[in-house]
Amino acid sequence: TPQTSIADNGQYTATVTWSGSPSSFGPNTVYTATVTVTANTNWTLSGVTANFFTINGVTPTSQNSVNAGVFQYAFAATAKSIITTSNVVVTAPVLGATPQITVADSGQYTATVTWSGSPSVFAANTIYTATVNIVPNSAYTLTGVAANFFTINGSVPTSQNLVNAGSFQYTFPVTAKNIISTRNVVVTAPVLGATPQASVTDNGQYTATIAWSDSPTTFAANTVYTATVTVTANTNWTLTGVAANFFTINGVAPTSPNSV
Repeated sequence: TPQTSIADNGQYTATVTWSGSPSSFGPNTVYTATVTVTANTNWTLSGVTANFFTINGVTPTSQNSVNAGVFQYAFAATAKSIITTSNVVVTAPVLGATPQITVADSGQYTATVTWSGSPSVFAANTIYTATVNIVPNSAYTLTGVAANFFTINGSVPTSQNLVNAGSFQYTFPVTAKNIISTRNVVVTAPVLGATPQASVTDNGQYTATIAWSDSPTTFAANTVYTATVTVTANTNWTLTGVAANFFTINGVAPTSPNSV
């Protein structure tokens, strides 16, 4: 709370007013005190020289005039407030989404977010680590912030902040896999004497194996063969989310379609 008066020193009392008229001093603010001296009954300001008074032993910023007792002193800026908002909200990586690169002003700080791999969009089946760097607002400071102070989305960071620092990291869960979208599988039709096709080459999303009814080494004459195709998704792809009756063989609906 600002001082508003100076006790009687036997010669005078004084009032003290402050720039901005604060009820309490705010952070990171320069305050100027104006001191007005009131002489006691048996004392007078008449005869007091210009620049006579000091404040705390220091020359006032604005000194008194001759025969007067009004002067000012601009004190050093008050301390900054220590950051107290610990949780930082970062949107988790989602397949195909654009990474968050900033954190909005919390009233105490903003932040930047960088991502491992520097993605323009998040890829499938990938673990990403976000590095958060806190930028304090003008009236706030990281000085005084404890080690391991910050959280991300309410969770402890993978790599926590040091004392008086605002850099930390969080490793998010792996992103989802791509859902297979290539539906047609090309299978060479049985021909008398030919060797059955046993696999489907990688199309970028999956490979497949082909098993034939009666397990022939070569195709026999006048025989109906049924091919059973089993799709195996590649690392970044998944069958989860593939609809029932999705796949075709040589552009035609299978005799027995795939389940969901």
